[in-house]
This record gives sequence, C-alpha cells and structure tokens, in this order.
Amino acid sequence: MGADASNMDTQLATTRPLRKVRDRFGEILLAQGIINENQLEEAVKLQKTKRKKLGVLLIELGYCGAEQVQRALAIQLGVDFVDVRGLEFTDEQLSLISSKFITSYKVLPYRRQNNRLYVVMSDPLDYSVIQSLELATDAIIQPLIGVEEDIKKVIYEHFGAKQTAEQLIADLGDDEDAVKEEEEADVNDAPVVRLVNSVLENAIREKASDIHIEPEEKQTCVRLRIDGRLHRAMTIPKQIQSAVISRLKIMGRMDIAEKRIPQDGKIKTRLDNRPIDIRVNTLPTVWGEKLVMRILDQSAALVPLEKLGFREDEKEVISKLIKAPNGIILVCGPTGSGKSTTLYSILSKVATSEINVTTVEDPVEYQMPGINQVNTNPKAGMTFASVLKSLMRQDPDVIMVGEIRDKETAEIAVQASLTGHLVISTIHTNDAPSTVSRLFHMGLEPFAVSAALIGVIAQRLLRRICEDCKEAVDITEEQMKLLKPYFGKETPTQIFKGKGCKICHNTGYKGRVGIYEIMMITPELREQIINRANTDKLRESAIKQGMKQLYDSGMLKVIDGITTIEEVFRTARSDA
Repeated sequence: MGADASNMDTQLATTRPLRKVRDRFGEILLAQGIINENQLEEAVKLQKTKRKKLGVLLIELGYCGAEQVQRALAIQLGVDFVDVRGLEFTDEQLSLISSKFITSYKVLPYRRQNNRLYVVMSDPLDYSVIQSLELATDAIIQPLIGVEEDIKKVIYEHFGAKQTAEQLIADLGDDEDAVKEEEEADVNDAPVVRLVNSVLENAIREKASDIHIEPEEKQTCVRLRIDGRLHRAMTIPKQIQSAVISRLKIMGRMDIAEKRIPQDGKIKTRLDNRPIDIRVNTLPTVWGEKLVMRILDQSAALVPLEKLGFREDEKEVISKLIKAPNGIILVCGPTGSGKSTTLYSILSKVATSEINVTTVEDPVEYQMPGINQVNTNPKAGMTFASVLKSLMRQDPDVIMVGEIRDKETAEIAVQASLTGHLVISTIHTNDAPSTVSRLFHMGLEPFAVSAALIGVIAQRLLRRICEDCKEAVDITEEQMKLLKPYFGKETPTQIFKGKGCKICHNTGYKGRVGIYEIMMITPELREQIINRANTDKLRESAIKQGMKQLYDSGMLKVIDGITTIEEVFRTARSDA
C-alpha cells in the first residue's frame, strides 16, 4: 500500500480506544487558526435553529473544509485521521468486510491485526455501525477517521456504477437474445434498467452537469460534461442503443413510439438521500435518437455567496447591492456560466422571515425553503410578463426573474423596481457594460434604465487547479509580461498548475470557480446612460471607478494559485 500505509501501521499499533471528549470541537479549530471567534459564534447560533452538527455548519458557511473538520474531530476523540486519497486499497484488504457492508455503511477496512479490525469511517461515534461490523466480522472494531466524500470515492472506484455498467455491457454486448429477454424480465432487475441506473449514478458521482448519449454508426457513445468540458465515459453496443434510449424516455415520461421529433422530459431520482432532478431532451439523428440530460443537483446549487469565488472588494460591492431597498441587479454571461447559482446564492442571503421573496422561473431549477417559486407556463398564458404583473399584487419585497428576454418583461421589471422592489434577474450579454446597450435594443428608454439599474454582475466559470496534483512551476518570460501589469516588481517567479492524476482524470483541474466583473451604477454612469453613451464609453468610465474586467479577475486568481493562465485565456481573453 505504499509509504503512507507503512507510516499508518506504526501509528495503529498504539491506537487507543475512543477517549471521553475533553476539548470542545470549536476550540480545537480556534487553536489551529482555522476559524475565528466571530465565525464560531455565528455557527453556534445557527446550530440552535438548524439542528446540524457544528462541523457541518462550518463547512456550509465556507469557514473550513471537510478535511479540517475531520482532523479536528480526530484530535477531539483521540483517534487517527487517515487520508484515503493517497492510499491504494487492495482486493485483499477490501475482502475483510463484505461489499454489502462497505457500500451500505460507507466504511473502508484498513487492516486486521489478530482480533482487531481497523476501519476508516467518517463518524467514529456511530456505535450502531460499529456493533454491526463486530457481529459480521467477529472482531473488535477500531475506528479511524476519514473524509466522507473521499471514502465514498474509494468505494465508488471499487464497487461503483462504472464497474457495474462495464460488466453489464460485457454481458449484453453481442447477445441479442439477452436484450430481447430484458423486455420480459422483472423491470427492476432487467440488465438494461441496471445499466441505465449505473450510467446516471456514475454521472452524478462524477459531478457531471450533463450526460450526452450519442448514437454512432457502429456503437453509442456516452460523454459526461465535467467542469465545463466533455469527457468520453463509455461506449454502449449498438444492439442495446434502442433499449437504453427507450428506458430513459420511459423514466422521463416521454413517448417511446415517437422517434421523428424532439421531445422533452424530466426524471426525478435520489442518490445518498439527496434529490436529483434530470432534464431530458431527445433529438433525431441519422444514427438514431441523441439524448442529452441536464443534471440538477439540489444540494450542489445552493452554494453560499462566500464560496463562489468573490474577492473581498467584490463581496463588499455585492453586499451594498443586495442591501438596496429597490432597483434592478442583473447577472449576465453565456449559458453555463453559473448565473443561476449566483442568483440562488444572492436569494439565500436576502431571504429572511421578515422578507417576502418570490421567483418567476422557466422552469424552477432548485427548490429553496422560505421563498415562493413560480413556474412559467406559456401554453396557459403564464409568461414572465404576465406572472410579474400578478406578483405586484402579492406584496413582494424581492423578486427574482429567471431571465429578462423581451421588452415587456424588462418594462415590468423596471416598473417593479421603481415602486419599491428589489428585482434580481439574468440577461444574455458578454460583459457588464454591454448590458445597458442590450436593454436599449429591447426598447427601454435611457431614463428608465438609468433610474432602475443599480448593478450588473458579469461572470464566467474557470476550472480550478486540482489540489491533489497541484505543483509550482517557474513563470516564463511571456507569462511574466502578462502578469507584470498587475503586480509590478512584486510579480512572483512561480505560479501553479496541475500535473494530472486519477482524481482529476489526468486533466490537472478539479471543480470550478467564478471570475466576476461588477459594474455598480454610479451617478456618473447614470448620466452617461441617460445620454445613451456607447458600451466602450461606459466600460472606460466603470474601469476608472474601480471595476475590474473578467480578464483582470482571472489573472488575480492565477496569482492566488486557483487557476491557470490557459484557463483565463480560454474563457475571458476576448474580454481583455
């Protein structure tokens, strides 16, 4: 198992049973400098209403990471912490506990020494699991602490959906009779049903945003969009292409007999007790129906505003904007740039028991407690504009409109903002200054835009450098020229990149972070808007007043070691 395992063997020989809790959990994190007194106080106060563990709340608030919480818990309980990401678990090790117990209880057997079995688990105080394992293994269980998500990833690698799918494809591949028998089998145990379930689980576990099932001449390709880029996940034999597509159409409540026109559907499922919504769309192609699924993970969408990647100065501007009693805040960017996530994060910040918040969406993507969410339905006459008119009689304080698409919606949004409401919405423009021109093109008068608009947030998503394979590299002369305008003599001689590992699929990137261009509407900009100033003039004035462009924001994240120059060029170079 490598050097890490050898080091752990030495530690495990002296591991003591769980001791009585001596140090308070929060005090350990304070002593380590991970959190401060104000952050701890906020989490403790929140704990009284949310009834969650303190560590969970600190993670949700963005004050510390899961590993920091687990390491602090290990100190508190007097047990060893194990970073399972750096270990290779052999089949011999994993056979110490049945696969059913491993997958059900989310535990990893580390080693057995005489009658003592060392087991990595996220909650060493779960005595019901420990007792069950002792009965099943006839051993004394010695718990070790690991990060839950990391434990799940190891389990998934050895027992997960991808392995299930590969085995099922191997079994079904060239056997047409097996595919026919699938129609007569128990629907919950049929091979194609299990294959489809495996494909969906694999995508959700990999944190994919979309699944593409693409028919080709001799096979069907499954690709996953992870961190904004498509990756080939697996291929499905041509013989079962139709059965797989039909199964997904059934799950999405679509017409399986209709293959000539595009269709839309929706699948509701659960994974690890969290709800997952999947939007399904089919499109006829020359080799069969192509199917694309957008995964909407309720838990992944509700990201605290503090964790979106805003710099401190940007947080201050956002705070001023959302505290305004009225006006319009617009979030702009292309499809897939994270606009909806930003909207929901802003809503979670402003929504309190004293505020009436209502959203109008097409459709409602993520359900949020404490706010009123309305689906548009154009066929029934419920457009953005018509719903907004009705909302004005619902005594709202804050209104979120999924997207401003036309003049009528824009005019009602302006009217709502001028009558004492805070309106938050999205619009499709490339940067913040060009949003004003877009509103003019929709037909709004300059005085209306000037009076109603209080801020515009343009954004893009960049891939984060993978923390597991991150390394420092020397800056080239060309890179030095790019960075020097921002830092002068303080320009560092090294930046970071990911060299590629199994955690990041050898891409060097894992996860994404936002870069932002925030244009706060000042008196000077209002005057220019009234005078119909062009986009270049507005941009020049906004920059003079402190606005950083998307390219600038990206370069600052390069210096912070969060992303790479290549990512900034890929997403924001055209805006420089």
